[in-house]
Amino acid sequence: MALGFSGSNGGISEAYRKFLVADVESGITKYESLIETSPKEVKPLYQNVVNSLCELKKNILEEKVK
Repeated sequence: MALGFSGSNGGISEAYRKFLVADVESGITKYESLIETSPKEVKPLYQNVVNSLCELKKNILEEKVK
């Protein structure tokens, strides 16, 4: 499948990026809420997940479309 090339697929790469960012944001929201309600023992694990998802989102947004 050709992504990001001219013609009918010209903007598809950007559309996929927006969907991916929305999915990552949803995951961030989910794990932030789990941090609030989870046992003390798993809070650091969930915080690591949130931190990783935030880093992933940052990288996605900074990546240039080729």
